[in-house]
Amino acid sequence: MLSLQSEIDSLCAVSHELLHLGLDGEPIYSDRFRQLNTDVYHRCEHLFGSHGRTLEEEASLCIALLTGYNATIYNHGDKEDKIQSVLNRSWDILDTLPVSL
Repeated sequence: MLSLQSEIDSLCAVSHELLHLGLDGEPIYSDRFRQLNTDVYHRCEHLFGSHGRTLEEEASLCIALLTGYNATIYNHGDKEDKIQSVLNRSWDILDTLPVSL
């Protein structure tokens, strides 16, 4: 079983790949595009109900979810509500996060 941070990192990596698909000049194949969209969407759905054990992990989770939901084309009718929920979670922890260096 993967740790939450490992799952967050995995979602970030797949979302990054989807967002940058084709930017290197290589052709975009529909099966790979579909596969990445499906993978990102399922990972977001899997992690949506999770919460970080620390403020930093919760912030990482929120960023990963927002990036993932932004990257995927899939929407089963509740995507905007889930994005708003993650934004609300982000707002709740924003003032409590330590200042970045």
